[in-house]
Amino acid sequence: MIVPVRCFTCGKVLANKWETYLGLLRADYTERDALDELSLKRYCCRRMMLTHVDLIEKLLHYNTGGARTAAIGRKSLRDLVLITDSCSLSLSLLTLACSHRAR
Repeated sequence: MIVPVRCFTCGKVLANKWETYLGLLRADYTERDALDELSLKRYCCRRMMLTHVDLIEKLLHYNTGGARTAAIGRKSLRDLVLITDSCSLSLSLLTLACSHRAR
C-alpha cells in the first residue's frame, strides 16, 4: 500500500529509491536496468521493488462521506493523506481497491 521503507528480508533501506525507480521506468529503462542503476543486487530487495503496488494513489480517487483529505507539505497526490473517522471505513476502501485491481 505504502512504499516499503525497508526490505522485509535483509533490512536495506528502499523508500528513498522508489521515486528514482519510477523515474527510470518512465525514461524507458527496463526493470532490470533500473534496479541495476539503483545498485539493488540482492534478489530480496529487487523483489520488494518489483512487486510493490502503490495502492495509496488509487485510494485517493475515492470520495468517502466520513473522510477528509488534508494536504501536507507540497500539494501533490503523494502528500495527500486520508484521515478517516473509523478503521472499518479504511478497511472497506482497501478491500474495494483490491477487488477492483483483481478484475
